[in-house]
Amino acid sequence: MGPLTKEIPQINLREVRDILRLRWWIIPLCMIVAAGLMFSQESDLQTTPLSTTVYKTFGAKDEIASLAVFGVDPNSVKEFPTFQNQLSAVRLTAPKKVEEILGNTIGVAVSRTDPQVSMVNSAMGDGGQRFTVMSVGTPNYVFSCTAKHRQECDKAIDVFVSEIVTARKDGILEGLKNLSSSIKAVVGSDNVVVPDLGLKLAAIEAISPIVSGQLSLVDEEIAYSGGTVSTVKISTYVFGLASGLIIAIIIILQLTFTDDRIRSRRKIEALGAELSFLGEMRQDSLEADINQTAAALVTQARRSGTTKIVLVPVGKKLVPQNTVGPITDLAHSRSIQITSSADVDSLTLGGLVDNPSTAVVLVVFKHESSVDQLRHTYEVLNRTGHQILGITLSDSNL
Repeated sequence: MGPLTKEIPQINLREVRDILRLRWWIIPLCMIVAAGLMFSQESDLQTTPLSTTVYKTFGAKDEIASLAVFGVDPNSVKEFPTFQNQLSAVRLTAPKKVEEILGNTIGVAVSRTDPQVSMVNSAMGDGGQRFTVMSVGTPNYVFSCTAKHRQECDKAIDVFVSEIVTARKDGILEGLKNLSSSIKAVVGSDNVVVPDLGLKLAAIEAISPIVSGQLSLVDEEIAYSGGTVSTVKISTYVFGLASGLIIAIIIILQLTFTDDRIRSRRKIEALGAELSFLGEMRQDSLEADINQTAAALVTQARRSGTTKIVLVPVGKKLVPQNTVGPITDLAHSRSIQITSSADVDSLTLGGLVDNPSTAVVLVVFKHESSVDQLRHTYEVLNRTGHQILGITLSDSNL
């Protein structure tokens, strides 16, 4: 097995740690996304329940109350048909119109509340008391509907309201018409003289054209059923966070398997290369590392019988002067000349073959140079007969 050809046999925990330092944000990101997905899934149950029930209450306008001003008791106007019969007729005809408009059958329940009642007592001439029970105000109509979507209930209830309005209007007008006919019969009689009946008749005829049977919405309530949730449980968030953590760990392990960047000397050593590792130059211990690396270069140069070393970058076009300068000065004091060149892909034919006996040291840059780039550089220099003394590792920001 040749140099720089051995694959990494297994994942090293230190390599996982290196990936984690660089990609730490993967863990909180995955956990937040997973928890968000759990929340949105349960939120969908809130916004898309299996069924929706709509309750609407409509108040009826008392359009004949003003007759009392002219001496006509509003209770003397009897709707025909009665409101119970009106509701029965609407329950029979309205569902057919709903089906025609919406294309499907939607049930709507209609009920009418009882009006308020008050009791009035008055003194009689013989010292007794007279109690009169009076209906106060007008009753309300309550509509309830259950369907998959609220819009369907709204449209169905609108149809029923329209039918109720028409039935109320016709009933009130029929009651006014009957009362008017009765008054006319009395007024036309020669045997009965009631001076104010003409005023009452005029009031009834004046109010009839403005009767509309109008209903006004006074209350509305929406209820959901079949799949709704009141809150998102804590256990749901815990499950989402745990799932996100597991996914993040899988991603980090995958990155460790597929990561081709050289992030530490262990990556170089794990390649099983036959080359010597000559030193590492780190930002936090630069002075000591430069001395130790320069000493290793001088020693290797003396062992190989050369006084000239060329530094060849891996993963960069050129070796930074901050790296070359201090090492060159130290090596020069020991009669070793150190220079740098461009990367192998930038070298011309002359640069590759004119000095095949030149000793070469490969400079790898942490987090920037890749294993493939290192193999490529090594193979090109080895094929062209260069003497490769070893490899150094340098921080990329030097």
